[in-house]
Amino acid sequence: MDPDRNIDGGSDRAVESTYDESIKQTLVAWNKLLAQQRALLKQEEKLRESVGTTPLAEPAAEPAARLRQLHIIKAAYEGIGASEPHLASPETHVPELLALRTTQRVADETRQSIAVVEKELRDAQRRLGDEQTSLRDAHRITIGLEGRLHTLRKEELEWSRMTEEQSAAESIKTLRSRRKASNREVKKLVQAFNWFIEAHLAEMLATEGRGGPVVGNAVGGINQESHHHDKAFISGLDDDRDESEGATELLDAVKTEMRTLTEQLLNASVSDEGDGDGDGYVTLQRDSAAVRFLVRAKIAQFSPRDARRLRLIDFGRALHE
Repeated sequence: MDPDRNIDGGSDRAVESTYDESIKQTLVAWNKLLAQQRALLKQEEKLRESVGTTPLAEPAAEPAARLRQLHIIKAAYEGIGASEPHLASPETHVPELLALRTTQRVADETRQSIAVVEKELRDAQRRLGDEQTSLRDAHRITIGLEGRLHTLRKEELEWSRMTEEQSAAESIKTLRSRRKASNREVKKLVQAFNWFIEAHLAEMLATEGRGGPVVGNAVGGINQESHHHDKAFISGLDDDRDESEGATELLDAVKTEMRTLTEQLLNASVSDEGDGDGDGYVTLQRDSAAVRFLVRAKIAQFSPRDARRLRLIDFGRALHE
């Protein structure tokens, strides 16, 4: 037999015996405490019987009954003061259980507090982020307004020092500069528009004119894939009918028609806004895929009284019914 194992086994049995004895002592202490509480309960019931129906919580109306109440209360306080507190023995596990329960309660309350604090912290961080964003925006606005105010003051000072001829010359110079900048922007827009017609729109309009897919049902959907599809459609028609030269002429005609129609609509719109003599409408020679595209894309609209007349949509006004 292994002596070490024998020693370990004896040690385990000793620990178990000590633990059992501690549990027994705890039970004895609890039973003793329970018996004491029961005795106190019986004593309280006897006191209530001696008082009668008059509760101690309320003073009795009769002097004799009130005196008995005071004697009972005095005896109860004297008995409580003379008696030892009902505490469990240090050898029992009652203090440990009480400490464990208190620790568990504190841990639960701490976890709940952590969750609440974390939520409050997230809310505070979000509010801080919003406030910082608002502060940055306000700072940018302040800088912009201060810069604009400085410029206006500088211009006002310069204008106050100028004569009428100098003011007129400066105004003409400013207008010419703005006109040049506007012309540059218009040129960029025209170049982009012409590129769009050359690269995408002309082929799709030619395809629609020859019975292919309708252009403009979803203007935002004009992409490279639809462009390749329409180009393949035209190529197929050319291969089947051997009309490559005709297809080229058709594309050129569509490009010319789109540019001409757009230019006419712009000129009519500018004329309407300028002297007010025109109504902004252009009389159409025929219906075409280009006309239908402009209408479907909400760029132009027909006259409500004559479908042969077309004008650009004035985005500053409500659409005609």
